[in-house]
Amino acid sequence: MTGRHAASPGEPGAAHADAADAARGLPERIRRLIKLEGSAAAIADRCGFSAGAVRNWRDGHSDISRERCITMARTLGVSLLWLVAGEGPMHAADEPSRPVRLVPTATVERVASAPESLPSPSPAAGLDPQLLAGSLRLLQSYIGLLGGSLDQSARADLLAELYGVLGHSQGAEQIDRLMTFHNKLNVKLRNNRGLIA
Repeated sequence: MTGRHAASPGEPGAAHADAADAARGLPERIRRLIKLEGSAAAIADRCGFSAGAVRNWRDGHSDISRERCITMARTLGVSLLWLVAGEGPMHAADEPSRPVRLVPTATVERVASAPESLPSPSPAAGLDPQLLAGSLRLLQSYIGLLGGSLDQSARADLLAELYGVLGHSQGAEQIDRLMTFHNKLNVKLRNNRGLIA
């Protein structure tokens, strides 16, 4: 038996371990995309990246930024959750469709004027355990990629917000809300680093 052990979900290192697992799988997902697109240069041309950067991600020599993950997912038509965390189907179109809910215009206007706050899923709608698990893995992956840590309260708030983003929006709206979420998370992690230093 080696001296290394896996962190349990409740242990402090669990989030880092899950993020590290997702990051280790990223080169494999990049290789899969290269195979589908024909070459690293083809992905680079379509997404506006350098072929060298794509090869570095493929080989695990460098990390891809949040913005480039979003660009790649949008351009190649793959699921952002699959690309970043290896969760769910590869193509967003393969995801099971959720029932459409009509939302009053006043709610849409309120959300549009304050994009950082989203309505919580109604208790009657229930909790989607797969979406919650995917949201947690994605949050842990983001934290691992950005580096830093959050207290339990901040992590819970951000998990609820990310769950709302993934559960209440699709397509371009979801990508815009994810970018807003990424920026908010980046600021929180940067502020936490300032408190620790």
